[in-house]
Parts: sequence; structure tokens; C-alpha cells
Amino acid sequence: MSERTDKAELEGLVERLREAEEGTYELDRDIGLALGEWRYLPDDYELNIQFPGSRFMEADDTIFNDSPASIGGPAYTQSLDAALALVEEKLPGWAVANLAQQDDRTWWAELRRGQLTSYTGVAAAMTAPTPALALLIALLTALTQGDSHDG
Repeated sequence: MSERTDKAELEGLVERLREAEEGTYELDRDIGLALGEWRYLPDDYELNIQFPGSRFMEADDTIFNDSPASIGGPAYTQSLDAALALVEEKLPGWAVANLAQQDDRTWWAELRRGQLTSYTGVAAAMTAPTPALALLIALLTALTQGDSHDG
């Protein structure tokens, strides 16, 4: 996939996250696939997904069927811990500068690269219904702006 396609895919995910009312398995899967955390593995009977942290394959990989009932992977959109871990992995050197619930009960997140008082990059999610969704919108926004691993 080209850099432009990757950016378009991430921008599409940002829009889907902005429209989401809650986290879902489908969003978790699509985020994992887009960020290279998960990948599809074809087999003879069905399509499986592989992600880090395995018990069925080698120590680093797990395979599970592509259904919510069989998922064992990170629930990025449904777990604040999983969203924070993904931010730390994909944006080293960045900090969660703000994660707050607003008066209308929506959440707002702001990520900053560098020190909180002298930062070199900012990504913010204007509103989201959950803190995990707000963090993920900010993360994907940073990545679409070209900010990456080079903290």
C-alpha cells in the first residue's frame, strides 16, 4: 500500500471513529489492520487474523477467527488501557496532555510530542463519546499528519 493510500485509510478510520457512538470489534480490527498490528492469514476454511501475544502459534503470535465471539486481541476502542498502550507504541516521545470529560459528557483528548511546556507536535480530538475513542482519534490524526515513531 502506498503512503497516500495509508493516509487515506487512516483518515477514513478517523471519520468512522468520529461517527461512532461506542467502541466495536469491527473498529478494533480495522485499526489493528491499518496500523500493522494485526494481519489477515488465509487458511483452507476461513479467514483468520494474527496479532501479537499468542497462545496457539509461536510466543509472539495469536490466531483467532474473524468474529467478535472469538476475539482475543486488544479492544482499542473499548478499553482505555488498550488505547493508551497503542498511543505509547505508535507515538513514542508523545504524552497525553489532556483527557477530559466535557459538560455535555463527551470526551476530549490532546496528544503532544515533546515536553508538555515545549512541544513540537499536537494532535487533538474535538469530541468523542468515550475516552478511548477520543485518544484513538488524536492518535490517528497525528499519524495522518505525518507524525510517527521518531519521538
